[in-house]
Amino acid sequence: MDEENTKTKENIICWNALHSFCGEILIGAQKYWQQLLENEQLHEGKYQDFLSDHASFLANERNPIVISKLKLSSDFEPDFVVASDKASFGFEYNLIEIQKLHDKPYNQDGTPNKALTTAIQQVQNWRQWVEFNPCQAKDLFCSSRFMIHNDPCFS
Repeated sequence: MDEENTKTKENIICWNALHSFCGEILIGAQKYWQQLLENEQLHEGKYQDFLSDHASFLANERNPIVISKLKLSSDFEPDFVVASDKASFGFEYNLIEIQKLHDKPYNQDGTPNKALTTAIQQVQNWRQWVEFNPCQAKDLFCSSRFMIHNDPCFS
């Protein structure tokens, strides 16, 4: 009986140590992310790499799945796809295009800058791809609503 109690206590100690260790890792990752955000000279690929390595920054209980650089076709590739659980509707998919944080989205005259215009065009291209390739889209983005009602669940 004493041996069984000891094992239980050892397991509790191990879980407590793991929780503490994970907290330190998270704090370190958050500090590094903050450093990346403060650096105005970085290319968006650095943000992509960090978020790919730390998908938990994009995931949570409602958004349990994060996919980096999912190829829709040879021409289209969102930076991230985050799947949100919508219960009986299945998953809703958020296709994400990241840009450099310090780029201003609008020019001084109020028109969208080149980076914003390009990002908007990419999102429109993804929507068109889903519309023109429903079978492939259904294979990639399983969802009850999409399969039954042919209504893709994207944002």
